[in-house]
Amino acid sequence: MRPCRGTTLMEVLVGMFLLLLLLSVLVMVFQTGANAWSKADAETELLQTLQVLVTRVERDGERSAYDSLQLLPGMAVSFLSPQEPDGTLALDPLKRRPKWRAYVIYYYDPALKAVLRKEVPLAPGSPEESEAAPIESYGTGQPLSDYLYGGDYAGWRISRFEPSVPVDSELLHIDIEAGRERYGRSAPETATLSTTIHFRN
Repeated sequence: MRPCRGTTLMEVLVGMFLLLLLLSVLVMVFQTGANAWSKADAETELLQTLQVLVTRVERDGERSAYDSLQLLPGMAVSFLSPQEPDGTLALDPLKRRPKWRAYVIYYYDPALKAVLRKEVPLAPGSPEESEAAPIESYGTGQPLSDYLYGGDYAGWRISRFEPSVPVDSELLHIDIEAGRERYGRSAPETATLSTTIHFRN
């Protein structure tokens, strides 16, 4: 009968080393996979947020008129809207043109990291109902900056909102950036989306 051979200290150390090496590889694989999944998840969420916001601004802007456009660079944009409270569009039956009902304002609030949307209804009989003009010519002539409060959320996690008018054009261009923290990265994950709006009226 052969005597049982014991395990030497060297064999134990080699076994522990191989086990630690295997565990290290598994942890690295897990971290890489989790990081990739987290990055894709964050990018998808941010792009969805931006797409919803851009679609809404485009829909409102395309119904408006360039003559009513007012900008506050890096902060806000406003223009007229023919939309009634019930969602239908108001039309002047004689001129066969939109009848303006309210100013729509999109503005960026850095404290909330959000873009908000606000409507300023026109007073019945005001000249702006039929003749498009910027919001600063309406009523008592308040600047656009005076209206930037009390809006409803239109986009979250926004870090940049820059409306502008390209040179020699009657278009509205907007660059929007969103960001959020994610697993495995100290700096926020960001996504950017731009749109150029053609006014139809």
